[in-house]
Amino acid sequence: DDFFKTRLELLLFDPTKDHDEYLKYLHTVRSEKNEAIYSPLYLLRNEIFELKCRKQWFPAMLLSHIAIDGIAKYFLDNKHGLFYKEFMGLTKVQSLAHRAYRNAREHNFGQLSNHLNRHWKELIFRNLIAKTPQDKIPEEEMKVIFRIAERDNPETAEISLVDSGKEKYFRVIFSLNAVNFLDDFDRGCTKLKGQIQIDGSMQEKLMDDLTEDNWMRVS
Repeated sequence: DDFFKTRLELLLFDPTKDHDEYLKYLHTVRSEKNEAIYSPLYLLRNEIFELKCRKQWFPAMLLSHIAIDGIAKYFLDNKHGLFYKEFMGLTKVQSLAHRAYRNAREHNFGQLSNHLNRHWKELIFRNLIAKTPQDKIPEEEMKVIFRIAERDNPETAEISLVDSGKEKYFRVIFSLNAVNFLDDFDRGCTKLKGQIQIDGSMQEKLMDDLTEDNWMRVS
């Protein structure tokens, strides 16, 4: 119905469109003219858009991962990998690299700990190093380095075994393309909007859980 369509439009409103157009949609479902409410996803995407315009890739990518976590929580049973793959079109290695970057930025002051927990060590080993499923996880530590580039730089993962005599470890270098990732995120949101329009369970979550009661109010 019209109420569902309007809420969906507000939730995933295109941040490149004029703000007055957002208010026009809003006022079709709310009579209060002196107070505007904004969906969390719209606010995040609007900030990401402004950061992209200023080429501030680090905060833009971090906010996009916060948005992806919210999308996964409400629509994908907390399966953020599903959004990376099915909606953004990332490969398994790209998804792994960007998730590692997200964790590094959020939890470890910009870098992954040299002592990766077994879960992350196994993920990196199985996807980037192991030649057969039977290969055993090595005892050596793994150190991860991130390089952020703009457009036209391919995303790569380089692995090397470093042996300095004093220490021996695997060095993993993820080269991430910020512009492509943020473009993929925008396309993922557009694809999500289309999926919600045909998926009954997603529609229920939109109407029952993501209500305007919890949206940001600005008067």
